[in-house]
Amino acid sequence: MLPGNQLPETHRLYAAFPNPFNAETRIQFALSNSGEVNLSIMDLQGRFVRTLVKETVMQKGIYTYRWDGKDNNGEPLTSGIYYILFKAGTFRTIQKVTLLK
Repeated sequence: MLPGNQLPETHRLYAAFPNPFNAETRIQFALSNSGEVNLSIMDLQGRFVRTLVKETVMQKGIYTYRWDGKDNNGEPLTSGIYYILFKAGTFRTIQKVTLLK
């Protein structure tokens, strides 16, 4: 996390916390410039199970979202490993999280 009101100089996906998680996990990312952002959750088979952010324009800054372990329909997912996919412009990164029930 950046001190004070300092704006990020690079795109970044911070480590989800807590991880592993039960009820919910916090996902934080930084944008170094305005642009299109997609933050999604995939299962081990590569299927998208939840979209947390799908914006055509988000401003430069730091954002925090919470994932409650549910799919796009609000149904609870089973325990296991999931992947957070973060896309910002041409920047792409994936992070592993573990859901425990």
